[in-house]
Amino acid sequence: MEFTGVYHKTSEQMSYPLDEDRLIVNIKTGDDVKQVFIHYGDPYEAGILGGNEKWTGKREEIIYKKRLPYQIWWTTTLLPAYKRCKYYFELRTEEEVWYYFEDGFLTEEQLQMDGRMQQCFIVPWMNPADINRTPAWVNDTIWYQIFPDRFCNGTPEKNGNDITPWRNHGTVTNQEKFGGNLEGIRQRLQYLQELGITGIYLNPIMEAESNHKYDTTAWERFPLCGLVYDRRLGRDRKTSRHKRQALLLFCICRYDAKIKYE
Repeated sequence: MEFTGVYHKTSEQMSYPLDEDRLIVNIKTGDDVKQVFIHYGDPYEAGILGGNEKWTGKREEIIYKKRLPYQIWWTTTLLPAYKRCKYYFELRTEEEVWYYFEDGFLTEEQLQMDGRMQQCFIVPWMNPADINRTPAWVNDTIWYQIFPDRFCNGTPEKNGNDITPWRNHGTVTNQEKFGGNLEGIRQRLQYLQELGITGIYLNPIMEAESNHKYDTTAWERFPLCGLVYDRRLGRDRKTSRHKRQALLLFCICRYDAKIKYE
């Protein structure tokens, strides 16, 4: 079996609560794996500590899979009765069977050894705070993502020497700045509405070293509009929304942003 192709961890996109009842478990394997089973159950169904009980779990085949360029993504949904779960995987190729635990792989013989401690994957609690609760209106919204610097320059008369003239041909580099700003977006709201757009999803607009602004350096500064102009734009935005009630405006920042204090 191609061991390097196998990957799972009890966090992020590999194991997470879909809601208060359902736990999503995903695992990646190499193309040589033909079947995957999950052995799962409550961590304490064989007792707490000190007994001779052996935890086994319920065996269930994972049938949903998706082929990636170099791996296979397997996914299943579990219903832990007590909002906690313990599990390990059974991986089958055409010629081999391996059992995958948090600390590595075991053969059938190793799995059945008396007294062997099994380091299963464990979800200690499906914390309601970790559940991604998407507002209902989000799924009904037609989103349009905007990279402000490359969308529309609404104030070309204010261009400095660092602003590149707009063009409709040739390549664009990360170093070029075209001066797109929030005023340019405001001027194009009717165009977006005519496209059927009901939600605008912006790249960050805070002060940053790059033009895409995902490397935010000052959360309280908005170079795309200026602090004073931003307040005025806020009033203009309310007017625009009154006329075009379907449009929404969102400014986002990434979790990996940097903060500069002065």
